[in-house]
Amino acid sequence: ARSYLKEISGDWEAFMQQGIPAIGFHSMQREDLRMVHTYRDNAGRLDRAQFERDFQYLTRFISALDQWN
Repeated sequence: ARSYLKEISGDWEAFMQQGIPAIGFHSMQREDLRMVHTYRDNAGRLDRAQFERDFQYLTRFISALDQWN
């Protein structure tokens, strides 16, 4: 099965094209991804509660990576 994530672009692409490892995080569903970079792409579509949960998770994840040797 083909990953639907390959259907989107993101800020990580420029890094990857230069051979710099990069990772992208998002919490969008497949149907939401179809709206990215279209006239329907606006902040009002964000699930702010989910965005906050994702932010907290990523903060903990990045902190854990920083502590990992």
